Amino acid sequence: MAEHHTAIRYEEADAEQLPFAAASFDLAVSRHLLWTLPNPERTIDEWIRVLWPVPRPVAVDTHAKVSAVPEPLDDTHKRPEYAEICDWLSFVGG
Repeated sequence: MAEHHTAIRYEEADAEQLPFAAASFDLAVSRHLLWTLPNPERTIDEWIRVLWPVPRPVAVDTHAKVSAVPEPLDDTHKRPEYAEICDWLSFVGG
């Protein structure tokens, strides 16, 4: 089996205004991010701008829970930690 050596660099930045040049990255991965943003379409545009040669964003935004009875998708606004900001979140309802 061949070995692959890959450098992974973790960066923190404003998702809607990335401080990186165009075509700087091969891959962008986010987890539970898009639904928390007021303008997720701007973030996706930024990913496309900084990815090359073919944009490959990986976004994991799910409402998954192992349960016999699924919870409704629109219950997020009832949680105390989101009560003050849920009106700003584009996908808060699922």
